[in-house]
Amino acid sequence: MLIDNLAEAQTSRGILVTWTHIGPGSGAYAEEVFAHATCRLASGTFSFLGHMGNRELHEWYANNPATVFVQMSESEGGLAASIQEALAQGLPVIVTDVGGVGELRQDARLFPGLLDANHTPAQFADRLVDLLSSDDESYQRYVGASMEYWRVHCSASTLASGFARRLRQIATETSVGYVSA
Repeated sequence: MLIDNLAEAQTSRGILVTWTHIGPGSGAYAEEVFAHATCRLASGTFSFLGHMGNRELHEWYANNPATVFVQMSESEGGLAASIQEALAQGLPVIVTDVGGVGELRQDARLFPGLLDANHTPAQFADRLVDLLSSDDESYQRYVGASMEYWRVHCSASTLASGFARRLRQIATETSVGYVSA
């Protein structure tokens, strides 16, 4: 799906986006994906980096400025860790609205990058053009909104503090009237 979307952006919109795929991939499926990319995308506009540990991923983001994070999934259990990592880096996201990903809609300041799971490549290309043609001020607002969304909704330290606070509240509420002997 992603390769076909990027091919649409390249051929009908003239956008030569460079796609870097980070993540595992091996065997026949990975070979099929690479072959499909080779057939559909302009030479030199994609690379497959494979698995990266968390520290290595952060270093890659620090050394390789990106403009947008894209994830085209047909199913998702929640807000994927890869999307959370991208938000933490301040990247606007273009993702399919499946599973818990729709939670992103709650923050109107984020780039409106949610696409239906059955979107067309032209709809993806339109969304990409919208982002890439935004002025610097708008783009910087999207960057700030991504980072803020991550800080409030995804950051382990923020979530752990809220969880601990809630546990203390529950303990206080349930211990009222309880006498220890």
